Amino acid sequence: MENMLHCGKIVNTHGISGDVKALFFTDSPDFFSEIDKVYLKDGTMLSLKFSKPHKGALIMHFDNVNSIEEAEALRGCDLYVPRDSAPQLEEGRYYITDIIGLTAKTEDGTVLGKVSDVFSTGSNDVYAIKRDRGKDILVPAIDEVVLKIDLEEKTVLINPIEGLIEDEN
Repeated sequence: MENMLHCGKIVNTHGISGDVKALFFTDSPDFFSEIDKVYLKDGTMLSLKFSKPHKGALIMHFDNVNSIEEAEALRGCDLYVPRDSAPQLEEGRYYITDIIGLTAKTEDGTVLGKVSDVFSTGSNDVYAIKRDRGKDILVPAIDEVVLKIDLEEKTVLINPIEGLIEDEN
């Protein structure tokens, strides 16, 4: 799955004709208007007939999924696309799936933990940093705090502004 981009998850059925409701892990549901097929974790390819935004999620219909029973079998499945078919992002922008799992460090090399989730808040994203001990950290993804993202080194460099990290004493 290394060359695949995790872009969504089927969370429910929608109606009785094989439509599914999916969460999307991209900035916009428009991502899916540019692709015509997605893959499941096991490599199964699904041809995308249509997708449309619906209440913060997507309603999707795949060829050969024509009943609620067939759609139900897809519930819980993660959706992937080949990286080379995904829309290119502007420099300095990243897919959420690329951020999750990065090691968060300070400028002095102190390891804070690993990015476990990314939340969109409207004004900026927030990175959840899972620590080995102590409380997890929520880091605003703003230039003053997130100094550098290095996908090759699998690190995110954090400037821990005052109050960001609680004292563990």
